[in-house]
Amino acid sequence: EATFKVKIHEIKSKEIPELDDEFVQDVSEFDTVDEYKADVKAKLEEQKQNEIKSAYQNEAIDKIVDKSTMELPDAMIDTQCENMINQFAQQMAQQGLSMDQFSGLTIDQLKEQVRPDAITRIKSSLVLEQIAKEENIEITDADVDAEIEKMATMYNMEADKLKEYMGADEKENMKQDLAVQKAVELITDSVKPRAKAKTKKEKDVEAETAE
Repeated sequence: EATFKVKIHEIKSKEIPELDDEFVQDVSEFDTVDEYKADVKAKLEEQKQNEIKSAYQNEAIDKIVDKSTMELPDAMIDTQCENMINQFAQQMAQQGLSMDQFSGLTIDQLKEQVRPDAITRIKSSLVLEQIAKEENIEITDADVDAEIEKMATMYNMEADKLKEYMGADEKENMKQDLAVQKAVELITDSVKPRAKAKTKKEKDVEAETAE
């Protein structure tokens, strides 16, 4: 048996504010709870619909990749693996973690782990680039300007300022990315539409947004 003596220095409890018009006015640009809820619901619906669209596009691209034959140089695969690992390392660094703390694997082990995904990404990219080329998809300067406007809005910057930061290489990469996006849209629009019966994913969206 043992006896312990402790001293309580303080007791804290979380106080959740009441969801009323006053609270909504403090945390948003809306005046009433109903307006705020309507905005949240609309954003959730948009998010879920985008998830459905993305899953549908990925499914269509995967089917095309499966039917495609291509030989990938080892150097290309290694480069893609390194890029994926570097991107992941940057994400970890932003959270104050290192790759060693997170995975405990060597670089070679990490490369082997991400290799299948790297191959899939390369094949998808090559297929989409080829489709864009064969369909003569061209990206104009106006398309680039419109994309820069979107980015400027996202980062709360002036479009002209953002253009100044972008060099010729960045704009050319943006053109390639936009061409690939149009190729994805072309694939999605050309495949046969699904049956009118709602999928499980679509039913889940309705249930979540209703909540």
